[in-house]
Amino acid sequence: MLGSRLAPSNPTQNNPPASYAIEVNAVSTSIVLPSGLSIKRMLSRDMEVRPLRQGIYQAVAWEIALLAAVCVGFQARVSGQPLVIQRVTISGTERPLQLETKAGELLERSRVAQDVKRLWATGWFDDIRVLTESIPEGTVLRFVLSERPRYLLRKVRFKPRHFELPASVFPGTFMDRAGVERLARSFQEKLKDSGYRDAIVNFEITPVGIHQADVLFRVDEGKRTVVDRLEVSGISLADSNQVAIFSAVQPRKLLPGIPRVWKGWKLRPQLNQEALDLALQRLRSNYISRGYLDATTNVESIAFEDNLASISIRVLPGAPYRLEGLQISDNLTPTALDMLPNQLPMKELCRCLIEKRARAERSGVVDFGAQLFVRPSYTGEVSTQQGVSLSARIQTGPSHRVRSIEFRGNHHLSDLTLRRVLLLSEGERFDRGRLRRSLTRLNLTGLIHPVSEFDVEVQRDATQQMVDLVISIREKDKGRWFLGAPAWVGLARSSWFSIGSRLPNWGPPYLEVPTHFIAMNLATPLPGLPLSIFNRAHLSISLARPYLPGQGWRSGFQVSPQASWSQMLLASGLLQIKPRLEERLQPTSSLQVPVQWSSTSSDEPRVLTAGVLICHSPRKPQARLLSYLHIATEWLFATGL
Repeated sequence: MLGSRLAPSNPTQNNPPASYAIEVNAVSTSIVLPSGLSIKRMLSRDMEVRPLRQGIYQAVAWEIALLAAVCVGFQARVSGQPLVIQRVTISGTERPLQLETKAGELLERSRVAQDVKRLWATGWFDDIRVLTESIPEGTVLRFVLSERPRYLLRKVRFKPRHFELPASVFPGTFMDRAGVERLARSFQEKLKDSGYRDAIVNFEITPVGIHQADVLFRVDEGKRTVVDRLEVSGISLADSNQVAIFSAVQPRKLLPGIPRVWKGWKLRPQLNQEALDLALQRLRSNYISRGYLDATTNVESIAFEDNLASISIRVLPGAPYRLEGLQISDNLTPTALDMLPNQLPMKELCRCLIEKRARAERSGVVDFGAQLFVRPSYTGEVSTQQGVSLSARIQTGPSHRVRSIEFRGNHHLSDLTLRRVLLLSEGERFDRGRLRRSLTRLNLTGLIHPVSEFDVEVQRDATQQMVDLVISIREKDKGRWFLGAPAWVGLARSSWFSIGSRLPNWGPPYLEVPTHFIAMNLATPLPGLPLSIFNRAHLSISLARPYLPGQGWRSGFQVSPQASWSQMLLASGLLQIKPRLEERLQPTSSLQVPVQWSSTSSDEPRVLTAGVLICHSPRKPQARLLSYLHIATEWLFATGL
């Protein structure tokens, strides 16, 4: 009889002792657990116990699993001679499993324990049992497994509806309970970073049909934390304009208050950890670009009062450095820089790195990375500024081509409609720049929720140097409505209200019927009074199709039997011009270059991170004129012309 016991030091009603026993003889091995418990239940994530009690139960279960493997080896010692494994059977799963324990070998407890540990680590099983059966020739080893149920998600819903998934999980995805729990946990962390400090996300899995389920996420967001006060210390008067970098998390006072009567009207932004970190990184990058390589930006404290947050930021610029040398090493064509003496040419360096990245992306390079190493110079001369030498190193990978492009999440929009928008095609070189432009064009259609590079999965085939692209999208709701009125009399001729819906998926795919909208419009001559009793309201029905990049004049039109030709031409022209301007004004993505100190002797630290230099692309020509035209089209849309 081999026994073991695990119990807390002070057992109570809420924390009862847990005990077990393992009996081993020459024929069989059995495990005796307390009443109402099993290994499957103790390892289950759904066991409703207190954290301490659940930790004890899970520790017991893991110890039992390992001791069971030990007992298998102990059983081999009972007969006084090692046992030879005649057969190894696996039941309860159809997955291909690789075990170290094989038939024809001696029964060793270390191998069995390693197999049990590896099977638990996969996360595929709820219960694992190892059974032995003695036969005259030796022993038979049986692994009895119980798989976690996996469901085909039929519907994924949120309550309230305005919350979104943190990852690309759509109906039709296979997922088990552990995966849904991880998704809920990551969504909860995202809400906390967005200012919902007390957010709680629960989920319900409702099985429907055979191996199908509906998932409902219930979100209790609580109060949203907003920024009431932001203090930035350590910035000189000459650099006071740098505070504008924190505009995303800085409160603004719209109306001053009255002492002891009214605190005033203040516009408080939400406390977003991602926006705060990005602002700190941008501020540090600005100092690095001007030669302050030792600059640091830190959050000293964040104080909370109810749902109001007060943030204190400390900036230490340090001393500026003097440039004495610059070197760029890569496997691409070198680019010369026009450097001014005794100045850090960060602007020219960024322009050079962005050009090299664009050249590498056009050639199909998937991986492009740049690092800037800073080495202090010791010339022996007395100077107010320390001299440094810069070394920019660029790493690139092999060139790849696009093998396939797949869309996920489009239930009404056809692949043909989405592929016409893209600038990439199968068989071409994989250009990340064209991929970013393609995602921008997808967003301009207005048919899907905004997508970014995080929604694109790049699956590489290193042997054939090919990539498979999987773009996850979420379609917008079919219905939409608009309400508009002029801010003052004379700005527009009427106020208007429109309600419409996207057409269903009728007809052949080449007609692309789901990209058309039908709407009912109501307008009145009196501003601000949609249903005037003195003037007759004008009712009209319109059929519109938004501008789809890649289809030109076949999209971006609006027709109405109640409208004149001039009105339809004006409306169609606005639908054509507005997205084209937005595409031209879309900036090129920035390049983040880590800046590191490089030592010159063995006594100094090898690498010390100085920060990140954010390189922005140069301003596009005629960008100011295009921005003015874009504002004009926005004004025309707002007035309902």
